[in-house]
Amino acid sequence: MNLTNEIIAFFKDIQTVSFATSVDNIPHVRPMTMIWFENRILFVTGDKADKTTQLLQNPKLETCLSLQKDEYRGYIRLNGPVQFVKDKDLKHRVFNSIDFIKVYFESPDSESFILMELLPKHCELLKPGEMDGVKGKWELSL
Repeated sequence: MNLTNEIIAFFKDIQTVSFATSVDNIPHVRPMTMIWFENRILFVTGDKADKTTQLLQNPKLETCLSLQKDEYRGYIRLNGPVQFVKDKDLKHRVFNSIDFIKVYFESPDSESFILMELLPKHCELLKPGEMDGVKGKWELSL
């Protein structure tokens, strides 16, 4: 199993990750809901959110998903560019499949509804209970 597939085995449909952007050499980190949907890493936000503005200026993103097994902790780090999703069919499928989105947005056609896809280039996995992480390129092979 390659590193990417090993990482995907830890994914759930919805998980909270640390979501880091950078503008003018200033990092900005916040918790964000990561959506694993149709083999894509997606995020939903509003058009007025700081992260939207930051990613329009600098589309590079890093996420960190905390892992835990018993008393041991680990993590998954992913980084790469973000792409703003324009595909209306995909936006509708995500909107209709992920319930929490409807709390914030009336429709996937709303201008304020922003769907972003992380296109990972690099990844790192530190399994809970291990001392050293494994780094590599993101190579999705399903």
